[in-house]
Amino acid sequence: MARGEPGAIRGKREDTGDASGERFPARAGQFPSPQVPEADGGFPVGNGQGSAAAGGTKSVASNGSGGKPDGEAIWKAHCSACHETGVAGAPKIGDTKEWGPILAKTSKAKLYDHAINGFKGQRGYMPPKGGASGLSDAEVKAAVDYMVGKSGG
Repeated sequence: MARGEPGAIRGKREDTGDASGERFPARAGQFPSPQVPEADGGFPVGNGQGSAAAGGTKSVASNGSGGKPDGEAIWKAHCSACHETGVAGAPKIGDTKEWGPILAKTSKAKLYDHAINGFKGQRGYMPPKGGASGLSDAEVKAAVDYMVGKSGG
């Protein structure tokens, strides 16, 4: 390739796109469908299909009581990074000032839904299953129960 031709600069290459000639073609399902705001002003995020859609590995955190998920162990392994420090607006575990208004206006079922499917609200963003796509819905619910129990709920 001669100097001055497209792609001749060291470390650079020209993106030729795909066979259609588009440089950055959109793929089916690449962009989410528009979301409708929920009653509390936030938007649901994610596809609601959980770990099966993500193909993640399954976490098996049991507290030894009949195979029920151990909320504390799950929280420590997957949730504490944000909910211990308040990253991205996450309410900190044990902070009743932060959790009080949330628990007053949000049902347990809605908290489960936000934790499992993700949520974007005024405070910040909660990714589906906190980014731990391999968790089952039961494991996420156990972690929510643990966190709410430690935070005044």
